[in-house]
Amino acid sequence: VGAMFGCLMLLVMMINETSSSSSAHAKMLHMEADVNLINSVIHPRPCSTQTRPRDVPLFVALLPPRKSFVRDAETRNEVCAIKNSFQSLSNKHVNMPLPPRSRRGGGISANSNQEGIAYDWFLKQALLSQVYDLVKETPIQYLPVMSNELNNQIFAKREEMQTGFSFCTRGAHHLLLNLTLKTRPTGIVVASAGNYGNGVGLSAKYLGIDCVNVVPENSNAVKIRNLKRNSDVIAFGSNVDDSINFAKQLAKMNGYTFVSLDDPLMIAGHATIAVEILRQSKQNFDYIFVPIGTGNLARAIGTYLKRLKPMTKIIGVAMQNSDLQSVFACDHTSLLNMLDDVVYVDSTEVKNSILDYYEDTRTVLEPYGALSIAAARKWLWREQVVNSRVLLLTTGSNVDLQDASTSQLDNPGRWDEEKVDEVASGAISHGIMPSSFVRFVPKQRCG
Repeated sequence: VGAMFGCLMLLVMMINETSSSSSAHAKMLHMEADVNLINSVIHPRPCSTQTRPRDVPLFVALLPPRKSFVRDAETRNEVCAIKNSFQSLSNKHVNMPLPPRSRRGGGISANSNQEGIAYDWFLKQALLSQVYDLVKETPIQYLPVMSNELNNQIFAKREEMQTGFSFCTRGAHHLLLNLTLKTRPTGIVVASAGNYGNGVGLSAKYLGIDCVNVVPENSNAVKIRNLKRNSDVIAFGSNVDDSINFAKQLAKMNGYTFVSLDDPLMIAGHATIAVEILRQSKQNFDYIFVPIGTGNLARAIGTYLKRLKPMTKIIGVAMQNSDLQSVFACDHTSLLNMLDDVVYVDSTEVKNSILDYYEDTRTVLEPYGALSIAAARKWLWREQVVNSRVLLLTTGSNVDLQDASTSQLDNPGRWDEEKVDEVASGAISHGIMPSSFVRFVPKQRCG
């Protein structure tokens, strides 16, 4: 009996050992799969370097021909009727409800458990973003002339090379891709005469979605012509607020989806810039200069980098006399905690920075795209910073050299500082005579 009991115990031990070995092997396979998944996220496939978007997917090609929203006579009459009825409505701002994953305005931080969940959602959105079917991975380029002049290692994250020549395409495409996950929208309506409107139009055209862009009636003709390449354009109102309110009403009346530029998904799409920065740079940057504008880009970069690279200082940039208090107060309170400093620059400094960047890259930036360069020159000299690694975000190059946006650089005193974002992107004309490239660039710099 004792011998039989001993054999039975030995058999049980062998079975347990075999089961443990199988379980350990399964765990190892599961861990290996997780590692492969993480590597595929952190090191995605190289992005296309084409100057134009890839071919439209098959499911888009099978869709019926796109019907113009504005050119159809019945629709034009409907738009006119909505315009007439909308004139009598008040211009009160209508708050768009945001997803429960984040607080109002897309505020994302980690000061509480609820906000920590929003932060985790934000990181997942940035890392798993599928925007690279349309968006390019832009390079980080060393700027030798500027580096020698400032006695620092100066680099540029060249978002002016992005599809649509602006970083805005990232957030717009990420947002629209998420909108199409469950139900394909009948169409979308956006209110932006600048790079955001252009980015939304590009993404919508790529995905085969009708897009209507509502812009102020005094919008720049060159900008409107560019917007019409990818969307139908309706001019309404004397300012951006009028256009936004009308766009919401237009979307509601026609069953379209209104696209808010402050949507958390838009901000998460911009964070793909930060993902690329960490992947492309072998060494950490000491300082990163980011234009503030509406706060979306600065929030995206700050949210992603402040946790992963807390020693890197993020410097926000704004035009002199711009109303940043409204930016920080209007749904952007946590932005203050992400910036280590804020630098104000004037139009003359921006103009000189465009010329300096041209010497290094032979590329002409739009004024807003050169804000980080102007700020770096000013701040590094003031703080006596030397021998540091500095990254500048050059955000766009949508500038027409015969357009009023160029002449605004020659006449900085005539800038409307309350509309600095539209002016900096060349979105609004103020009746200034156009200037040529020869007049834009001093003769001594033309070689």
